[in-house]
Amino acid sequence: MAKKILLTLLLHCSLVGASVHAQVYPSKPIHVIVPYATGGAADGLMRPVGNRMAELLGQPVIIENKAGANGTVGADLVAKSAPDGYTILMGAIGPNSVAGLMQALPYDPRQDFAPVALLASVSNVLVVNATSSIKSLKDLIEHAKTRPGGLTYGSTGNGSSNQLAAELLKLAASINLIEVPYKGGVPMQTDLMGGYINILFDNLPAALPQIRGGKFLPLAVTSLKRQPDLPEVPTMDELGFSKFETGAWYGLFLPAKTPGPIVEQLNTVVNKILNEPTLQARFRTQGFDLSLKTAKEFSEFVTAETSKWKTVIDKAGIKAQ
Repeated sequence: MAKKILLTLLLHCSLVGASVHAQVYPSKPIHVIVPYATGGAADGLMRPVGNRMAELLGQPVIIENKAGANGTVGADLVAKSAPDGYTILMGAIGPNSVAGLMQALPYDPRQDFAPVALLASVSNVLVVNATSSIKSLKDLIEHAKTRPGGLTYGSTGNGSSNQLAAELLKLAASINLIEVPYKGGVPMQTDLMGGYINILFDNLPAALPQIRGGKFLPLAVTSLKRQPDLPEVPTMDELGFSKFETGAWYGLFLPAKTPGPIVEQLNTVVNKILNEPTLQARFRTQGFDLSLKTAKEFSEFVTAETSKWKTVIDKAGIKAQ
């Protein structure tokens, strides 16, 4: 009898030990997939956050850029990864909300991911090459109307905030603009500086260095209020386009069916990082708007964004190219 009890106790201890060991997270390097090119707004946001995650979690956090199809290539990779917390998507409005409203995707944006945390939101800013003959939104519209189909704009693909903004302007101003898609923000900016495209609704953090360096001339911002970093630049709303508001947001997603405790652990760590004064000051100087949310609140936010943009896309008649 005593022997049986001893064996039972040993088995119980063994199972408890195995359970505790299985729950240790993280126990190896974590990979974060940024589905855009190196050097863009998303990349600039994720790398300092990733560095702090590594320090707080005690494991390396490896950032990998997997650009293509407005983020859907990288998103698909994560959607099909093991739900163990070691492959994270640095997702965004395109691959996780809007792209699926315009085209069939190899993954389901709502069913194949577990939202973890919102990192930041950004406004768009309408810019031209500083040497362009276009010096205002009025000039742009006049140029477009006198040269139908002659003005081009850059975008990072279907569902990107720069595409949505340009397509909304086409609808609101009754003009035609030709989309030129890119795999990332850096080559898009390079072509604007080189004169290969005419205009760009760029994410504010990505555009600010070029604006401050005298390479880009800002014509308008797409927030409803003027941006503290560009107080002299009017909003689209001020310039006669009522409630014209577009922008982007970035957040972390895990594959669906990732254990809840891992989702909550990462949410806690990310929100702790975003609450650090030094990092907050750094990001706000770069044009990012930080907003801490629980995993549940972030999930609700993504659902609301998808609903909002479905209405806009249907009204504007935006289709996949």
